[in-house]
Amino acid sequence: MGTYKAADLDGLNVKDSVHRLCEAAGLAYYFVSAMAQSSNGQSVVFYQPGIGRAVELNRQQNGQRLSVSQTDIAKFSSSRRLTTGKRIEESFEVRTLYPAMNYQVGDIVTSSPQSRNLFGVKHDKSRVCVTEHVRIDIEKQYTELRISKRRI
Repeated sequence: MGTYKAADLDGLNVKDSVHRLCEAAGLAYYFVSAMAQSSNGQSVVFYQPGIGRAVELNRQQNGQRLSVSQTDIAKFSSSRRLTTGKRIEESFEVRTLYPAMNYQVGDIVTSSPQSRNLFGVKHDKSRVCVTEHVRIDIEKQYTELRISKRRI
């Protein structure tokens, strides 16, 4: 196990304390619905960003006829912002063609060699794309993902 720096929690509420401890330990967290009857309805899942399962998102090359077996992205946009530490953060908003239940926060996202290089990490071994937010809309039949590019 590694050594962690001390975190001052004086005067912080529970949420801010957990956030500060996770930051010090290099962890992130998200809430999920708990199905057990003994729980209060939600559980906290802790994970280490960039150390998750790998999932693949694909989008066909421009000009090709749409094939559901070769693409699973209906909408794609990216944005960049300069952080306070003068680093550029890039994030992606993705909407799938159908409600996909297999995506989780913390997943490492890639694209196949036949797909477009959507995330710009195919030849960059120092960065990884990680799912930060997953929202499934059953009524409108799609899944929205927010993915961020990070250094590893």
